[in-house]
Amino acid sequence: MKYDEFSFFNDQLADMLKDGLPLEGAIRNLSKNMGRSKLKGELYLLAEDLEKGKSLEDAVEERDLPDLYKRMLSIGAESNDFPSLLTSIADYYQRTGILWMKLRGVALYPACILVLVAVLSLFIQFMIIPKFAEIFETLDSDLPRFTEIVIGARFFPAAFFIFPLLLLLIGKSSKKARDFFRWRIPPMKDASLSQLASVLALSIKGGADLKKAVKLVQQMERRTAIALELAQWLKRMEDGHAKFDEIVQPSRRIPSLFIWLIASAGEDISRGLNRAAEIYQRRSVYKGELILYGSLPISIFLLGAIIFVEILAVYMPLFSVLSALY
Repeated sequence: MKYDEFSFFNDQLADMLKDGLPLEGAIRNLSKNMGRSKLKGELYLLAEDLEKGKSLEDAVEERDLPDLYKRMLSIGAESNDFPSLLTSIADYYQRTGILWMKLRGVALYPACILVLVAVLSLFIQFMIIPKFAEIFETLDSDLPRFTEIVIGARFFPAAFFIFPLLLLLIGKSSKKARDFFRWRIPPMKDASLSQLASVLALSIKGGADLKKAVKLVQQMERRTAIALELAQWLKRMEDGHAKFDEIVQPSRRIPSLFIWLIASAGEDISRGLNRAAEIYQRRSVYKGELILYGSLPISIFLLGAIIFVEILAVYMPLFSVLSALY
């Protein structure tokens, strides 16, 4: 889903509702102007269901829309200020889109370098060096020992390059893989904490209490590493704890700073949640850039060393031929 397009849709929908347009007509008009996408079809069908008299809660449940969005629309149906909630939803998806776009941008540069060097290395390893081996075999001459070792280990550089590329592809295509790494890799963990705070703040703004907001997040995170801790939050609330720092205990997933930022806002928990979301969004981008700038020189050195060894393996047979001639 394109976060920027979805954010723009909800922002415009809020404006139309403020002007007095009915919800189903506003959704239909906005979806007509969207580009070809699965989202456009789902929103158009949502408008049709509403025009047939279905309740908003029942209509959104049948549509293939983000879980958070469906829950927020159901909450909004009971809210006295639905347009304001839609504006908040638009802001949430805009922030989320910007955050993940920045993280992808941080990863794009080393990925491009990895692909280019991998292609060069594999070309040398599987195209150039074997040609020299054939020539020496035709001349009934022995290859230098170093070149034989490099030929024998030809799959090691391939694995060195292909393995991280496979990880990137799996992470991009598999939601289970993304859910697994999302709470374990530092930049992605901070991004997830930012998203967690944003969703809680959005739910509370929509009229939900903290317990209902946590249940919503628990449904969204039921397959991730944070699911068990969310269940513990709910249990502490059922036991009578009301303060945020009593409900949420520091752990490997939830740092003390996150809890303090929210708890320090006192009764205005939404303000604390928004503050935590902004700070952890910046931390996520900063850590991503830090990892990039720290690992990039090391990666370039290792890749350069592999290329150097392969080129040396190519030229050593030439050196031996020239030595025999002169």
